[in-house]
Amino acid sequence: MSADNTDQRPARTPVQPLADRAAPQGDPGSIESGAKAVPAGASPDGGMPGPGETSPDGGMTDIIDIRPLQPPGFDIASLAPAGIGLLAALLLIGGFLLFHHRKRRLRARVSLELPPEQTALAALREISDPGLLDGKVFYYRLSAVLRRYIEQRFGIPALEMTVEEMGPVLDQLTADRDLIRKVRAMFADMAPILYADQGARDARMEEHLALSMNFVEATVPAAEAESAHH
Repeated sequence: MSADNTDQRPARTPVQPLADRAAPQGDPGSIESGAKAVPAGASPDGGMPGPGETSPDGGMTDIIDIRPLQPPGFDIASLAPAGIGLLAALLLIGGFLLFHHRKRRLRARVSLELPPEQTALAALREISDPGLLDGKVFYYRLSAVLRRYIEQRFGIPALEMTVEEMGPVLDQLTADRDLIRKVRAMFADMAPILYADQGARDARMEEHLALSMNFVEATVPAAEAESAHH
């Protein structure tokens, strides 16, 4: 190239150092923060814009609300141990009741197969310690045993009779007259205890228990008594 063409080149503008540069006044593309220019839409620390700040594309970022504290609700899982415990208790009670129900049925079945005197004597032995029973309970069971025995042995509906009705029935039994008289008096003594809440003495209860056993043994037919001894 010729020297003329070289002299026609435009003069270069000297490059100003970065430290001496200043952001143009009124430039909307930057925000002066102290001595550092921060582009619009960016956070001051140079990261992503926070909630509510302007995004680089000019829009607003989503504002994430802080949820208020919720009161503790009903936690059904916390009831699991209590529910398991309750179920176990119900199963235990049900098994206990079923066991005793079957035991009573078995005892009743065996009682029907035994002679009336053996059934009655076994029931009387169950209440052979009057001191362990309330007087009213003792005489209620004693009366029931004797009435059931009379009904099974003699075919008399003694369970449905009152104390007054029992007297003439006992007089018709073929047994020792003195024994029958004592049994009639015993039924008369039961009435105020069973129906008027009168107290009962232990000594008198033991006496009536022995009398009831004697009555059962004395009214066993001779043929049955003889076969029982053999």
